[in-house]
Amino acid sequence: MGGLCTLLSRDGWLFSGLRLEGVYRKGGARARSLRLLAEFRRDARSVKLRPGEHFVEDVTDTLKRFFRELDDPVTSARLLPRWREAAELPQKNQRLEKYKEVIGCLPHVNRRTLATLIGHLYRVQKCAALNQMCTRNLALLFAPSVFQTDGRGEHEVRVLQELIDGYVSVFDIDSDQVAQIDLEVSLITTWKDVQLSQAGDLIMEVYIEQQLPDNCVTLKVSPEGLKGR
Repeated sequence: MGGLCTLLSRDGWLFSGLRLEGVYRKGGARARSLRLLAEFRRDARSVKLRPGEHFVEDVTDTLKRFFRELDDPVTSARLLPRWREAAELPQKNQRLEKYKEVIGCLPHVNRRTLATLIGHLYRVQKCAALNQMCTRNLALLFAPSVFQTDGRGEHEVRVLQELIDGYVSVFDIDSDQVAQIDLEVSLITTWKDVQLSQAGDLIMEVYIEQQLPDNCVTLKVSPEGLKGR
């Protein structure tokens, strides 16, 4: 699952994809998706995602396919009854606390991968005004892969929806990380021409006084620089 964490940590490449209407609902090319998945499984850190060669839809298909094809779901098949029991609790705060307990029973790599995935989906739904992918839509799309069920399990959809909505509290995200996410989302939703480099640096064009070619400067901001804001 470590390769998947590498893919998700490259939110930089998927930056523009967070603005794409229907992201995760639109399918990519099966052949490209299968090839990309094979490359990540072979050596995730060596894979370089390039615009024009890799499309957002191919990457999102790869992500969903990865979870569907795990030998054991990231949420663990043996813990499925406990997830369902948690989803049946009457109060939301009770359910969130029980989810945390179940997550604590997962192997370390599962916990890390699940946290990375939910963090990514949390960012996606924060951009719902642009991509039309609210938490419910994301939960409906991902629950069948994350739990490896037939997709009709309302308990699983509820769990995933509440994990995304409750990401900050369930995964103990500190205030600095929350501020970082809010800044990223603000840039995505406000600056239409923002891009990210392969290294994850924000690249944007800024015009001085007037929007003329001679007045344009390109700014590059590293993730470390953002964290200091």
